[in-house]
Amino acid sequence: MRVDGCLLHQCAVDNDGDAMIRGGDTGPSLVPGKPDESAIWESIREGKMPPEKSKRLNDEEKELIRKWIEGL
Repeated sequence: MRVDGCLLHQCAVDNDGDAMIRGGDTGPSLVPGKPDESAIWESIREGKMPPEKSKRLNDEEKELIRKWIEGL
């Protein structure tokens, strides 16, 4: 499953998730197959991501991203 390019742009997630899996100073933002352990999913679920209020994701878009993380 691939997440639509528009959603990827809004959430700063790349298509394969490699950069998020590698992580940075605080570790990975994305745990393949485990949305509930992924910091990026927590931010999306809580409405903190994307940061621009005008670009908030609707429930369908959020679910698409959750399923994408589960499928990694």
